[in-house]
Amino acid sequence: MSHTGKVCLVTGASSGIGKAAARLLSEKGCVVYGTSRKIPAGEVVQEGAVSMIALDTTDPRSVEQAVRLVVEREGKIDILVNNAGSGIAGPLEETEETAAIGQMDVNFFGPWRMIKAVLPVMRQNGGGRIVNVGSVATWVPIPFQTFYSASKSALSALTEGLAMEVKPFGIQCAMVDPGDTKTEFTARRRRTTFDESVYAGRYAASLARMEKDEQNGTPPEVVAKTIVKVALAKRMPARKAVGTGYKLICVLARILPLRLKRALIGKLYA
Repeated sequence: MSHTGKVCLVTGASSGIGKAAARLLSEKGCVVYGTSRKIPAGEVVQEGAVSMIALDTTDPRSVEQAVRLVVEREGKIDILVNNAGSGIAGPLEETEETAAIGQMDVNFFGPWRMIKAVLPVMRQNGGGRIVNVGSVATWVPIPFQTFYSASKSALSALTEGLAMEVKPFGIQCAMVDPGDTKTEFTARRRRTTFDESVYAGRYAASLARMEKDEQNGTPPEVVAKTIVKVALAKRMPARKAVGTGYKLICVLARILPLRLKRALIGKLYA
């Protein structure tokens, strides 16, 4: 199937999963715009076949400007990949309110802003596709990454509800759930550190386990292949986990009793 001429907008494309997905979409013949907060507003910087533009998904004006720029240049947006995200780690009790709100702003309200901006464009074009990058943590919330897990779980619910709302307009929605992935996300995670905390020992051990798993995790190119496969499928799957092991985890999360699931995850991370 030819994908030549399909216009794709990929958020968070300066590194990691987003960069790999943008490059792979361009190799499939799509016209690809990636986004980065480092690009000057209004400029288009070429990185190979990918056109990089400015975007801060927490800024409604930046969202509006980015979508307008793509539409002015291409006349449409066929595919939106909501990949931009961030992570915080720490005990829920000791997480500052500003950090918690910021986590939701990036991982939930950011994609919501992007979706709101592209839906009128997609309707006018007769359809479109939205791929939201979630996490296996929506199936198995992780202690000391509680707010991250909550933000991705909220995005999952948004995706499900949205899919039913926009189906009559020919717009399809899907969720891709990576597990541990080796990217700069690990180094960029915002960590709370309280040496005197009652959680200190368990939190430190849990964080060390998370970071080790991530740095030995799936390469971003593998996750990108799944994103692109979902985005360009003749009929988009509603949801897809990345990797056989993580698919199994998602299946077990659906069928295991909650008490047992908590016990198993607690042994790993708490």
